[in-house]
Amino acid sequence: MKRLLLAFLIISNATLWAQEEKREFTKLKVYLDCDFCDMTYLIQEMNFLNYVRNPQDADVYIMVRTQRTGSGGTAYQLEYTGQKNYQHIANKFSFSTVSTNTPDEVRGELKDAITMGLSTYWSQLNRREYQQKMRKEAGREIEKEEEEETKDPWNNWVFNVGVNGQMSGEESSKRNNYGFSFSSKQVTHKHKFYLSVRYDNNDSEYKYADTKITSEKSTRSIKIKEAISITDHWSVGAFATLGSSDYSNKDFYVTVKPAIEYSLFPYKEAFKKQITISCEIGQIYNEYKERTIFNKTNETRWEQSINLAASATQKWGNVDGLASYNIMLDETSLYAFDFSLGCSIRLLKGLSMNLRGNYQITRNQINIAAGDVSQDELLLRQKQVQSGYNYYTTIGFSYSFGSMFNNVVNPR
Repeated sequence: MKRLLLAFLIISNATLWAQEEKREFTKLKVYLDCDFCDMTYLIQEMNFLNYVRNPQDADVYIMVRTQRTGSGGTAYQLEYTGQKNYQHIANKFSFSTVSTNTPDEVRGELKDAITMGLSTYWSQLNRREYQQKMRKEAGREIEKEEEEETKDPWNNWVFNVGVNGQMSGEESSKRNNYGFSFSSKQVTHKHKFYLSVRYDNNDSEYKYADTKITSEKSTRSIKIKEAISITDHWSVGAFATLGSSDYSNKDFYVTVKPAIEYSLFPYKEAFKKQITISCEIGQIYNEYKERTIFNKTNETRWEQSINLAASATQKWGNVDGLASYNIMLDETSLYAFDFSLGCSIRLLKGLSMNLRGNYQITRNQINIAAGDVSQDELLLRQKQVQSGYNYYTTIGFSYSFGSMFNNVVNPR
């Protein structure tokens, strides 16, 4: 029944769009208050809506609330609040999922629910546009209603500023952490730009008998990324980083790498499946706090990175993986391999396998400080030490069974 209603709504609105094909159809502006929603999927699958960043700019404010159900699934409640020309319209829509649903099935249910809950607002929008058209054709002068801005005054720029601080301690120790971050990004269909500025400082003090150990380390970084679309499968870009790191023995460093990427599938399908191959070649410059194991206080090198990345989100589950190879072009004995894999696969109804892991082979640690590392420096992670590899892995299985019809919510 729900699918039939959804099909009816889409066909009804498609009729209006066909009638208005000579001009761009006015889209409802929606603010979706949902931290866990897959916004990339919703934006690409529901391009008949305009998603706005600020609640006050929206025609419809949608609040998504969830509760766990007795069957281990989730009950979703969508609350619609009309704004501006739609203040007199309010709506609610609810649905439930079961514990055996995959993320792809859940986001599909949510997309359908959003569409159905907006039906009243579409009807109002269609009626207003039809009335305006009739008045214009009759030659009447109409008062200019306060129209929503179709032009973004921020031109797709988004900014973030953050400050954090933490103090903790006991009789034998105390720790202070504080930091600052700033980021800005502009994402359009043609390009993606990202700028990040970050500063973090960690101070620790430990006392044992007559011994007192202090540790202080800080990290500063500025990162710039730019990606430009060429076709549905090709893009080019550049990465630049500069900063300093006490832990990595870098008093100052700069990295600049142009890059090119090929996507096996069109980029618009990335929320379902993606396989990309990318290559970065550029220059790195390091000034070290202490002389390195290669007897360097500063150096400039050329580095190349080749990356193969893949991801898929389907009804059977989701999987993502990355394989990368880095090599110093001026000294090919310095290289690194990086492999990572994460997946959640539904093996049978209710039975899922969850796996995530990463393994790195590191033969390119040119920044390691010469000399011995004290026990205190090692335990407090004040200095990076040479290691030929590092890894982590997690694996698990989950199984859900029992009633699939218990959608009762009891928050006690």
